[in-house]
Amino acid sequence: MDFVVTGGAGAVLLGAELPTGDVDVIYPMTEQNLANIAAALKELDAQSKRYPGLRIDDLAALLSGSDLWRWETKFGDLDMMTWASGAPRDYQALRQRAEVLQVGEHDVMVASVDDLIAMKRTTGRLSDERKLLELQELKILKEQARQAEQPQSAKRQKPTARRQSPRTRKPPERER
Repeated sequence: MDFVVTGGAGAVLLGAELPTGDVDVIYPMTEQNLANIAAALKELDAQSKRYPGLRIDDLAALLSGSDLWRWETKFGDLDMMTWASGAPRDYQALRQRAEVLQVGEHDVMVASVDDLIAMKRTTGRLSDERKLLELQELKILKEQARQAEQPQSAKRQKPTARRQSPRTRKPPERER
């Protein structure tokens, strides 16, 4: 199944302490991915929040009919969308910038902190201002950590090769 975790859950996975009540994901609407998502939703006992009691006979076809789904699952709320304001319109661009994190036994794609910041900026919700500030702080901390991980030799520029001045040059040794 192909998806990228976004929203508060994505921020928490990257190290933020934002409170979140659901998991938001962006996914591509390919035939195979819709079939995989449909199987996972059935396994999660998902019920549509928008259409309570909705019968799910052909869930893959149903998913292809909307770009936003809100589900209640046995593990909590799940919001699924094919795009989000502020995110790259091209899913592959979002995916390429995402970080792969180990969550339990699974590798999970999580939107980059830059993309999470861009998405939060576009919400216009007062409640997201604090979250936006925390994401910006997280970005600075991640950049500082990345710089600290670089070997000292990579941090300093290597001096360019210089000719020795005549004063520091050793005279050639004479053969005896």
